[in-house]
Amino acid sequence: DQDLCGKDRAKIKAYMERRFGESQVCSIGSFTTFKAKGLIKDIARLFSIDFAESNLITSMMGKTDTSFLDIMTTAVREPKIKSFIKRNSDIFYMLPTLLDQVKTQSIHPCAMVVFPSVIGAEQWAPMRLQQGLIVSEWGGNELDDAGFLKEDILGIKQLDKFTDILKLIHENSGESLDIYNLPHDKEIYRYFGNGWNGDVFQFGTDSMSSYTRSMRPQSMDDLIAANALYRPGPMENGFHTNYIKCKNEGKAPNYLWGTEAITKDTFGLLVYQEQIMRIFQDLGGLSMKEADDVRRALGKKKMSVILTWRDRVEESFLEKGATEGEFAKLWDTVVEFTKYSFNKSHSAAYAMTGYISQYLKVNYPIEFWTVALDYAGENETLTFLSEIIQSKQIQIQAPDINKSGMSMRSSQENSTIYWGLGSIKGIGEDTAMQIINEKNENGEYFSFADFYSRHNFKGSKVKKQTYEALITSGAFDDLYGFSGEEYKRHSLIKRYRTHAKKKP
Repeated sequence: DQDLCGKDRAKIKAYMERRFGESQVCSIGSFTTFKAKGLIKDIARLFSIDFAESNLITSMMGKTDTSFLDIMTTAVREPKIKSFIKRNSDIFYMLPTLLDQVKTQSIHPCAMVVFPSVIGAEQWAPMRLQQGLIVSEWGGNELDDAGFLKEDILGIKQLDKFTDILKLIHENSGESLDIYNLPHDKEIYRYFGNGWNGDVFQFGTDSMSSYTRSMRPQSMDDLIAANALYRPGPMENGFHTNYIKCKNEGKAPNYLWGTEAITKDTFGLLVYQEQIMRIFQDLGGLSMKEADDVRRALGKKKMSVILTWRDRVEESFLEKGATEGEFAKLWDTVVEFTKYSFNKSHSAAYAMTGYISQYLKVNYPIEFWTVALDYAGENETLTFLSEIIQSKQIQIQAPDINKSGMSMRSSQENSTIYWGLGSIKGIGEDTAMQIINEKNENGEYFSFADFYSRHNFKGSKVKKQTYEALITSGAFDDLYGFSGEEYKRHSLIKRYRTHAKKKP
């Protein structure tokens, strides 16, 4: 689901100020820096060098930004790069000085820092004014190193959907549901196993739906693992398929020395950062804080910091019975894994939100799909309709001139959702509201002629395009007993044009 925090930065700021005090919080600044290939192009432009030439040279330097040494090494192998350097030596004299220097400054879309209340924020750290906000000149890493509390405040659209769904449930049945205290429901996991994940938080993509079909989750632990495993790093190493083979196909887990108790829930696979911390605590003899320091150093590839811990950790392993070879294998695996590790706490929050989404869909399908379709884009709508047809829980009906509202409207009596008038192509919000308000004030429409007479006045927002769009969409089918037959709708359009003297 979409991260809305960038659009709602003012709301986030107001929330944090109410909670911690106006003078104790600020947004966190972020910066982009000059990287090798982009910098070569920028400097080449200053020297009026043809862009096509500088672009060709940088395209030969590899897929990622490189160091100055990498460029020189590549030049030895590539005559064109070597020739370019000789002809434009001034660029490469400037390059080492400018590499990794700040290029632009911006505001982190979600991150804010909370300062102790002893003194105001501007007295704790350097600040700047940007886009009307007080922003720290220090980036997130500097603030972390200084010991300040950094928070990422996310705006998640799914939570707005939950609010709308719960409101509909209460309106329809009077029930007030506590979505954070839901029972274990096997039917929820059946839906995950079928890949029926439409509008389920973090599980709704085609690829993730395919993965849950293969995994066949049976517990919250499986859902948590799915979120952490279905990411580029674990997938490149085949962890996501190994998990399924151990879970569903009887493959024996392969435990690294001493880690069975720590990785039993994930079949011997390192999946979460918390598992690394436990390895360093339980086997490496570190405190919780020290274990987290090592985890963070690994994540940031600070090898100089990591190596200061290695000897101490190895000593503890050897004291507990590991051989040097067993420790070396585990250490190398942990270092490699940390490149793509994921917080279990983060994954658990995702999984819980996904479970809530699926629970509402299974147990309150009318309310769930009414809201989901209301929020959906065109591509999502087709996917959702496919799932609704497969699950056979509810019916989706074309717009109905008497039963439809502006947006999706549900009827619990016949487990049906009626398409909203406002979603019909060619009908704007003002036009739809005129139709709905007229019906509410003067009663339902009993024929197309009645509808036409009530909206055929000077200044009416219902125009020729509106009448024909309503007929074509099926809004009058129920009044005339049509069953979606196109020829009958076309016949009604002809009668309208004849009566109203409108040309095709």
